[in-house]
Amino acid sequence: MAKFFSNHKFSFLDRSKTSDKLDGEIEALDKLIIQSINLDRLKIITTIDRRRSIITRQARSY
Repeated sequence: MAKFFSNHKFSFLDRSKTSDKLDGEIEALDKLIIQSINLDRLKIITTIDRRRSIITRQARSY
């Protein structure tokens, strides 16, 4: 995501853009941010599940 922001020229800084084009770009950025948040959530859930299964396995071995 950081690469996208560093390479993307934000046209909402361009005064000649129409409001529809700006809305489209803002919507695209919103989707990108939501995808990033969902990916982070998935990583956290996966990590928790892995740790839970390790703890369960260890508890069964006692």
